[in-house]
Order: sequence, then C-alpha cells, then structure tokens
Amino acid sequence: MDSDGQDPPESISDLVDAFIDSKHDIILAKRRSRRDGLTKKATAWLFYRSLTLLGLPLESRDAGDYRLITKRIKDLILAQPNSLQYIRGQLFTLKMPTRFIRIDRKDRIAGETKYTLSKMTRLAISSAFVIDPFKVAQVYIVTAALFAAIAGITAVAFIVIKLMVPTYYTSGITTLAIILLLLFSVVISMIAFQSLYISLLFRTLRNEPAYLEKEV
Repeated sequence: MDSDGQDPPESISDLVDAFIDSKHDIILAKRRSRRDGLTKKATAWLFYRSLTLLGLPLESRDAGDYRLITKRIKDLILAQPNSLQYIRGQLFTLKMPTRFIRIDRKDRIAGETKYTLSKMTRLAISSAFVIDPFKVAQVYIVTAALFAAIAGITAVAFIVIKLMVPTYYTSGITTLAIILLLLFSVVISMIAFQSLYISLLFRTLRNEPAYLEKEV
C-alpha cells in the first residue's frame, strides 16, 4: 500500500476476506473514486486505458499498488530481477487468477507526490515492455500496413483517373508520394522485425517462468 495514507488501511480486512474466500494468490484493490487533481485524474485515465491496448486485462484498469499477494507470487516476482520497473503489470504476466475489491482513495495525509510528469512518462514507457513487448512491435507493423494501404489506394486512384481521363496530367508529386509511402512501409517493417527480435531477448532475460506449478 502507499505510505501517504491514500490507500485506506481499513480495507486490509477486505483484502484478507477476498483471499480467504477465493484462495487466489493475487488480490488487487481497484479505485472506485480518487481525490486527485484534474491533471492527475486525466493522465491516470489515459495511462490505464493505454495499457489495456498493450495487453493488460480490462479488469485491471484503475488498480494501483494496494494489493495482497502470497509468498509464492512474491518469490516469482523476485525471480525476475530484470523487470522490476512496473510490478503492477508484471503481476499479470504470471497469468494467475486475480480477485478485485473496490476502495475509495483518500486525501494525502502529508507531503507531495514525487511522481513528476517526466517520471510518469518513463514509467509508462517501461510498463509497455514489462507487460508485453510484442505489442510494441505490433504497433510498428500496423503503422507499416497503414502506410502501405495509403500508398496502394493512392496508386489505384491515380491509375483509375488516368484510364478514365487519358488527357489528365499531373506532376511527379503523386508518383513521388507513392514511392515515399512504400519506402516508409519497408523501413517501418524492418524496425518491427528488429523489435520482435529484441522482445524475444528481453523476455528471455526477464526470466519469465515457462509454466507455473499450481501445487506440489
């Protein structure tokens, strides 16, 4: 739980009850409401919605660091020393059954947040790789496909106009644009394949377990 008092200590009993009831190794507290500034609320909303696009389960939205985990989960997390940037997302890479409870975030007891905009940006970037590095490569692939589609549509439109209106004349800008779009597609595709290769290396270095034993 956070040390600034925003996570309600009285909800610890709810976490324990949920654990006893479900026997799940991970119990997460989702924020039903939060008392933060408009900027903080907006960036948090965008952050969690973006992470769901990168592979985080939809039900994980608005789930912070307030959680209950078993010793087994703790040992699995500590066995991955190369990816401790974003433990919230790292928990979901274990693919373990998770139970959620609802809490209301309180006001900060004292002090100010230490998470500046630059730190939040770095956290957002690192969280993308912790959750699913392949999603980053997929973004490149979709971008390359978009450029290729635009180039194809432009080329087809140009050919159709030329066939329908043989006297139609245009400068070389159209041809140049099509060539550039195709080149962009090739370059971005190459970056995508490099990203996939780096992702495989990253997941290997992260020491992700190939499987988990339910009980021994």
